[in-house]
Amino acid sequence: MPAVGGSSGLPGFSGPVGRTNGRLGFDVDPDANAARRTVPSPEGVSINRMPVFAHPAINIPEHDQTHVHALAKQAAGLFNKEVSFCRQTKEALNGAIIYLELWEPRLTVCIRSWGACSLLSSVANDAAEYRARARKRAAAGTNAMPSTLPPPLPAPPVAAPRLHEAAASGSAAAPAGAAASDFETADDFFAAT
Repeated sequence: MPAVGGSSGLPGFSGPVGRTNGRLGFDVDPDANAARRTVPSPEGVSINRMPVFAHPAINIPEHDQTHVHALAKQAAGLFNKEVSFCRQTKEALNGAIIYLELWEPRLTVCIRSWGACSLLSSVANDAAEYRARARKRAAAGTNAMPSTLPPPLPAPPVAAPRLHEAAASGSAAAPAGAAASDFETADDFFAAT
């Protein structure tokens, strides 16, 4: 059972924090699916490596896995994207797990919601790692182009064609019977057309 702490210590983000290593799962409060929870979590496996899709009791086919991943991302919208899964507030964890299990009922068989925790942990930890890397890049000022790439090529020179070479006689651009060299200026050309 996750211990509930005080403030998370993050600026602008306070409240009880649901601290969990993920192996034990999370007790949803209130748990409408308590009677259905019969599948224990895999032994000795970290939360990110729990075989949710490959577990025979959960039975999520391959063609539904993309949909379940999308649901997990939607449910993780309740999380603070700056911190990992185990540092989320109890309310955020509770809400995300309830949402994910509501829309994917096959996950409700997992004791202490370990299936939903596994999927949500992957999403939350990936988001936190991405934001940490982005902060490091911004602090180091490496948002510029990497030095390993060659500089961009200069734009090719563009010279306007001379007016008397622009159109051949009898083409759509030059009136029939007049050579393109007969016109000295554009006004002469447009006056003849």
